Amino acid sequence: MRTLFVAISLGFLLGCCVPAPTEAQQGSDQLPIRSPRLVALEKQLKSGDAAALDNFWREVKQRGTPLVESIPGHDNYVLVTFLWRGGRERNVGLFSALPGVGDAPEKNLLANLPGTNVWFKTYKLRKDSRFTYYLSPNDSLVPRAQRKDKDWDTLLADPLNPHHFVMHEEQRDWVGSLVELPGAPPLRWLEARPEIPKGRTEMFHLSSKILGDERRFWVYTSPGYETESKPYPLLVLFDGWEYAQMIPTATIIENLLAAGKIHPLVVVMVDEKERDVELACNESFNEFLVRELIPWAREHYRITSNPSETIIGGQSFAGLAAAFAGLRHPEVFGNVLSISGYFSWDPSEDQAADKEDLEYEWIIRQYAASPRLPLRFAITAGLFDYGAELYALPSSLAANRHMRDVLLAKGYTVNYREVAGGDEVFAAAVALPDELMSLAASSPTNRNSAAGQATPSQIEPTVSMPQPVRLLTSDEQYADSWPTLSPDGKRVVFTRQRVEPGSRSALWLMSLNGGTARQLTPPDFKLSSGYPAWSPDGTTIAFAAEPDENHGGIWLIRSDGTNLRRLTDEEKFDDIAPAWSPDGKSIVFSRGPTSDEPTNDLWQISLDGWQRQLTRGDKWEGKSSISPDGHLIAFASDRPARHYPDTNVWIMSIDGGEAAAREFTSGGGAVPAWSPDGNWIAFTSMRDGNWALYLKRVGENRVIKVTGPAGKCHAEWLPDGNSIVFDLYRAPDRGNIAIIDVREIVKRMK
Repeated sequence: MRTLFVAISLGFLLGCCVPAPTEAQQGSDQLPIRSPRLVALEKQLKSGDAAALDNFWREVKQRGTPLVESIPGHDNYVLVTFLWRGGRERNVGLFSALPGVGDAPEKNLLANLPGTNVWFKTYKLRKDSRFTYYLSPNDSLVPRAQRKDKDWDTLLADPLNPHHFVMHEEQRDWVGSLVELPGAPPLRWLEARPEIPKGRTEMFHLSSKILGDERRFWVYTSPGYETESKPYPLLVLFDGWEYAQMIPTATIIENLLAAGKIHPLVVVMVDEKERDVELACNESFNEFLVRELIPWAREHYRITSNPSETIIGGQSFAGLAAAFAGLRHPEVFGNVLSISGYFSWDPSEDQAADKEDLEYEWIIRQYAASPRLPLRFAITAGLFDYGAELYALPSSLAANRHMRDVLLAKGYTVNYREVAGGDEVFAAAVALPDELMSLAASSPTNRNSAAGQATPSQIEPTVSMPQPVRLLTSDEQYADSWPTLSPDGKRVVFTRQRVEPGSRSALWLMSLNGGTARQLTPPDFKLSSGYPAWSPDGTTIAFAAEPDENHGGIWLIRSDGTNLRRLTDEEKFDDIAPAWSPDGKSIVFSRGPTSDEPTNDLWQISLDGWQRQLTRGDKWEGKSSISPDGHLIAFASDRPARHYPDTNVWIMSIDGGEAAAREFTSGGGAVPAWSPDGNWIAFTSMRDGNWALYLKRVGENRVIKVTGPAGKCHAEWLPDGNSIVFDLYRAPDRGNIAIIDVREIVKRMK
């Protein structure tokens, strides 16, 4: 029997990482965050209201748990309070995939409201979160890795929460409580519908000479499976019991087939006996797959031998194993499906005496070092899987983002998604439909390029979804352009110039909520184009200026208008378009000759003064944006054939990755801006004849037009990722700073 820990919603221990408690996840020995409802209850009790406690529990029974309460001024987050109606319990534990719920159960205890039977724990969570949890009254407090069956027996579904997720372990069912917060996208594919045709699932055993034992696996065939038809695409999933019995894999596939979202499949779901061994990039288990299991399946079922129609996948350790199978056998597996893949794994982590000496992310380093292979990827990562981990182990979220960045830099087609959940069985069930729609789309065209990048000769399909625009500046005597936001999103700096001959540009600052703008740079200072960029710590503005009319450079000024100084000063060169690294230690900028020849390269300079050239050659590289994790640069370029001023947006690694640079837009693009979560890039393009603002999701092909004609605008995202500030040109010399809300677009296009 698998240990209960593998089955329950905590996820797989080695397939997820242990986040450190955030401000919203405090231990029971600290003052917990208090929900407004509990604060009100405490006040009622202190005032002598004898009926307050009974009224509270009556209300909770009617509403259900956990309590979900809004946070004024934070539309994207809510307070979530777990409750237990106590008797004489010595403690009540909380077990879930929530961030901050680590290996030590004593840190995950509910607190008791003094003098009452109310036990509670409150979290600040994203409004679109979805997860499962258990409560454990009188928990043994034995660390998870050391628990025996008796230590798990106290786990219960929340008796006040009517929503459950049932996982069918081999010897019993485990019933967990389900939380779906108000902003969570609807689940369309997990519920069985009696009117939809059903497929067939059969269990088999195969004696393996390679592994030296017998293996159990299941084979699912789609409704209408025919032995004489064209060979069926193949999906191979690790953790066979999980996908055959815990996750409604058959139901998901049947619902997707009925909706025309995917093509019919044969699915092989294979068990492993030592999960942390056989799924840990194990050569023998790989050989079992390609030399024994898949040949058996092809002998007994009508299955394709085309790797582009063969998917290998799984969750956590199984996501790692899928990536390894694709790396070793791309002639068999052309598609890798990973859900919370354990990409931080190191092959010697179980043997190393000094954990700090381990080099994690082994699989990522293998892909970085190998030639590009004929593989496509669908990767889902959980936003709960973050934080400071044991030893130096990168979090699952950080490793998945790094894997994404490396794959994109190498030119792979990647459909990458982040969801507000953790590494648990329920999360795998929720993620599976989108992964299948990415890799097994019903259209043959989609199967060849689903969610991928257009080749340079293709123009991305465009979805036009213009949104209302609100002006932040509207003074007709000024032309305003190039906005940059303070890290807290409360202030904006922009370039302003009077609409009259001979006037000079200057940097101005104002509150994003309106009010009077004030000039930041000295009145006699010549700014040129400006290109301001606010430092991540909020103290400094970098910008381009040409005060001596000789050559331009990158300048710095404090956000209060003091300490103006020059950072770059190279004769015969103009430096423009600064972009800060996320750590605030360096700036990437565009450098070109002072002559009229449009040949610019990207450079990087630290605040200490060292410089390095990032791109070289006869081409023009313009405004850049660095990904939030600091690994990738998106930039405008007229490569591969000189056609300035016509450019596209390109992406490359910041660490010497020019050779692997890939074209991100193919229908024209400039002035890119990465979203705070790293999933989107905003850019400007005149692909339809007029400059407008567009969005494109990283890993997808289509672009979304979000404005009407706007001029060659420069965009910056607000920190919450819900809105974009940009310069809107209603006439060639009349720009205004504007803001547009894109949350509905981002939500609908997920």
